[in-house]
Amino acid sequence: EANLPRILAYRGVRRTYEKRCLSIWDNEFKYHIAGVSSRFVHHFAQLSAVKTSAAIRKETLCRLYRQWGGLRSTTTCLVCLSRPPEHMLPCKHAICDTCVVIFGKPSRLGEYHFEISQCPICEERSDVTVRQLPPTKPPVILSLDGGGVRGLIQLGLLRVLESRIGIPIASLPDLCIGTSVGTYAEWPSVLLWLIY
Repeated sequence: EANLPRILAYRGVRRTYEKRCLSIWDNEFKYHIAGVSSRFVHHFAQLSAVKTSAAIRKETLCRLYRQWGGLRSTTTCLVCLSRPPEHMLPCKHAICDTCVVIFGKPSRLGEYHFEISQCPICEERSDVTVRQLPPTKPPVILSLDGGGVRGLIQLGLLRVLESRIGIPIASLPDLCIGTSVGTYAEWPSVLLWLIY
């Protein structure tokens, strides 16, 4: 009776993956099937209300990181191996929005803000707060183009807009781009200095 979860997990993994793996892998790789299968069974049997799949994944990531050393990627989230990363941690590991939600904790700073206290890969302390876009909100992009008088007019209009709405303009856009005077939009502190 105690082995029932293991037996069910093994049958499920075997039914789902073994035939596909055998049809794709040649003889050189078939000896890995037993190891992969036993890992699935082992992890599936560990699942409980206390030990979540995220906790199991984090343990596995930390173990593999110690084995592989300084593995990093800017094109794939190494936590889930499914999506491109969007947030760089101080340890230079990059993670995607979904992994931020899974491994982060909701912040008191606001809705859709998550605190990452440590990297889920190497466990280095990070103290990063990630602000995510709500699923119903498209990104806000501030694009400023032109120099000289045109650039000053744009900055003057932003100053008037900011005084009317009462919110710092630099806190509104998710992305700032531009040429000439617009390049200052990439540095909100410089943009604020130019506006005042």
